[in-house]
Amino acid sequence: MPQPVLLKYNEVDILRFQVTSTEVITKGDLLRNTAAADTTSGYVYLIDAATNQLSFVGLALDSSADGDTDDIAVVVKGIAEIDATTASYRVPDGLVWTSSNTVVDDGGVNTLGWVAEGTGSASRIKFMFDARILSGAFGNNP
Repeated sequence: MPQPVLLKYNEVDILRFQVTSTEVITKGDLLRNTAAADTTSGYVYLIDAATNQLSFVGLALDSSADGDTDDIAVVVKGIAEIDATTASYRVPDGLVWTSSNTVVDDGGVNTLGWVAEGTGSASRIKFMFDARILSGAFGNNP
C-alpha cells in the first residue's frame, strides 16, 4: 500500500516530536503520542488501534529509522490522500484508522478525520484532519 501523501498544510501546523530509538516511522505515517510500554508524553509512535484518536498528533513529515533519536516534524492539521477500505464516501463522513495507514467510515465513533472531497466509491480518498481539535494529546477531551 502506498503511504499517505500530504496535499495541503501550513507551516504553522508543523510541530516537532521526539522519537524513541526503536520506532521506525515513514513520511506520511499516522502518529500518536503515547505507547502502552512508554507513557512519557512527547514521544510519537505509529497508530495501531482504532481507539488511538485520543492520542492522535498528525502525519509524519519526516522519517525515522531504527536507532534514530532525532526529533521529527509532524503535520497536525491538513489534508492528505490516504488508503481507505473500498466503500462509498461523502463529505463530511468521519473516518477511523483500520490498519496500517488505512481508514474506514467511523460509524460515528473514534473519529480521526473526515472525508475532504466527495468521491463515491473509492479505495484512496482525501482525508482532512486536525489533531488539535480531536486529540487528548493537546489537552482536549472530545
